Amino acid sequence: MSSVESESQANNENTQKTTQGIDLHAIGTPPNFHFNGVNVPSHIALDANLSRFSVYSWNESHNGVIRTATGSFTKKVIPMKTVRIFSAPDVHFKNDPPIRSVQVNTELDFASNDARFSGGYYIFKNRIGSYSLVTPNFAGNVDVNDQDIMIEARQGQYQ
Repeated sequence: MSSVESESQANNENTQKTTQGIDLHAIGTPPNFHFNGVNVPSHIALDANLSRFSVYSWNESHNGVIRTATGSFTKKVIPMKTVRIFSAPDVHFKNDPPIRSVQVNTELDFASNDARFSGGYYIFKNRIGSYSLVTPNFAGNVDVNDQDIMIEARQGQYQ
């Protein structure tokens, strides 16, 4: 196989992978996505069956993290689109601007007992090789022109 044919095949495989969306089972179970900031949850955990989720928040009176919302979700593959996000902090990209654009094609439609956590979320493979969950901006700390900016919650736990 020539190098041109090999490169073409690799491009076709990448296209197939992106058009199929993110395989939630490849992420590891149960996947947890942690936030870093104020006025946001601590983390969102997906269950091992990949059909339900729980939202956890810091609670001073309990001196720890408590579950604040639960619900179910469905995954759907959507046409590739660009969303703007507040980037999760990363020591490797500390000089990058706090807002960046990412390509997504896997949507998780959350239905919760708390309306704040219902709606469309996105999942993508991030620039450090793990996965990120793109959520609404729970903090609400933006100008009217920037209300489309979502938040990146990264798989794993922040140190």
